[in-house]
Amino acid sequence: MGTVGLRVCEQLRAAGAEVVGIEQDPSPALMAAARRLEVPLVAGDASDASTLASAGAGKARCVVAVTDDDVVNLEAGLTARALQPDTRVVLRLFDPDLADRVDRRLGLSVSRSVSYAAAPPVFAAAMMGRQVLAAIPAGRRVLLVAAVPIGARSSLDGASLSTVDSGRVRIFGLRTGNAEPVWQPPGESRLVAGQVLFVVATRAGLAKILVASGAH
Repeated sequence: MGTVGLRVCEQLRAAGAEVVGIEQDPSPALMAAARRLEVPLVAGDASDASTLASAGAGKARCVVAVTDDDVVNLEAGLTARALQPDTRVVLRLFDPDLADRVDRRLGLSVSRSVSYAAAPPVFAAAMMGRQVLAAIPAGRRVLLVAAVPIGARSSLDGASLSTVDSGRVRIFGLRTGNAEPVWQPPGESRLVAGQVLFVVATRAGLAKILVASGAH
């Protein structure tokens, strides 16, 4: 819940997510900010199992570790996975070699550069689910590349592709079954359950299409 952590909480609360913050030595200003955001604040070491358990990491959808210490972030991520193996973990790591090893061997979501890590929307985006394939900083915005499965009886089941493509969502691929994706599919294509859309979207646009697809 430092500078980056507080801004991540702001982003997630704005998206309607329930959040719990952890800070080893919370200042009065931070506690006031947490109250304003309606974010419960747990005092303790984020890499400690009991602290993470007190914050609810064992049942969390995602744990985000964004301190300015690579070791603390990595320990927090590994401890969170030990508490709940299915928990999505997003780490801020400054050391590029360490980030590569963590990404390759441990399967944790990693931000590899300081400037990229300083953009809280990237961390908020990484929590939106496994549909997100990549997050691309674009000025003060973040564009998300995602694979969106179409659920049966969802709003997209039977809709035409042109109704989905908008200013917030751009469709660049469509896959049916195990076939190779069709890139730049025609707008008149009809969508059916079981297909997968490949999109580039804003966070708001992706949230909307995930709801429409039944994937979120």
